[in-house]
Amino acid sequence: MAEETVLKILCGCNGAMDYERLLDISYGLTEIFRDNSLDKVIENSELFTVIQHDDRKEVFAQTRVKMCKISGCNEVCNDIHLCKYQLMNGDCNRRGCSFGHQLMSQHNIRVLSVSHMIRLSREELCVILLQCDSSLLPPVCVSYNKGRGPFGSCPEKETCTRLHMCMSFIRGCCDDTDCIRSHDFHEPHPIGVLRRRGVSSHLMSLIPFIYRNIVNLKSHRNPKNTQPALNNRENTQCESPQTHAEENKICLSFLKGYCKRAHECPRIHCKMPYKWQVKVCGAWTDLPNNEHIEREYCDPSNTNGSGNEPICFEEMILGLDKVSALY
Repeated sequence: MAEETVLKILCGCNGAMDYERLLDISYGLTEIFRDNSLDKVIENSELFTVIQHDDRKEVFAQTRVKMCKISGCNEVCNDIHLCKYQLMNGDCNRRGCSFGHQLMSQHNIRVLSVSHMIRLSREELCVILLQCDSSLLPPVCVSYNKGRGPFGSCPEKETCTRLHMCMSFIRGCCDDTDCIRSHDFHEPHPIGVLRRRGVSSHLMSLIPFIYRNIVNLKSHRNPKNTQPALNNRENTQCESPQTHAEENKICLSFLKGYCKRAHECPRIHCKMPYKWQVKVCGAWTDLPNNEHIEREYCDPSNTNGSGNEPICFEEMILGLDKVSALY
């Protein structure tokens, strides 16, 4: 099938490719013809995401299939039954490992066939799963990207299980020649964290591309939402980040119980006098636990929120994405 061919091409090219380059390649494919153009193949399949950059388009491989996390799973699930070390290294040396070690088992053949990934090699399967299954690679350490020390402000330092890498570098936009953060995945801490996750030496050359793809896909998946209002926390007191456009402010009349302008009101109608949002791919989306975030922000002793991926209040970021509060 045409989509399986295109998917294999993308996974053989680090999981993504410029649209124009892919279009050039498609002219030589027998599966692509006038009634089944590359555009139709991409648009009609969940296997691809097209992201528009400033002056070019890029096509990304994607899948909903994950690595099954249940050891010895006997259920009829739609995820792959395979040891992650077997997937990434081609071999598992862990004694007593109860995960599957046969890529082409009856179960996996069914899953790969249904998801149009049956033609992918083990290495190509690694690419698409690494950039679509968030459990396989470590997240970037937010605390490392703050402070001036060799470990930033990360309290766990060398024992941290998150990736100590420059966030801007991963995004592809670090132009600071004096940046003290790591830009090399082969430095001791990053490579140690990745190796413990099972990333093989062969896959290390793909990791910078994979992380970039993860950021792009994560950004693109976010739904359309409201207007932006970027702010930074400039002092230790609980102050409202200021916005300049009226439509980026909370409607006080609505909070009091009634707004005469109703649907024509340019201000935001919500139940609380604040709204926390995260910006992904130019669109702002409401964050859950709005009240909890506000309480943490108003405590001057908190430089970070709580949770597995906390908000950094000093830089107003959540992971790799900017955060803002409307008032």
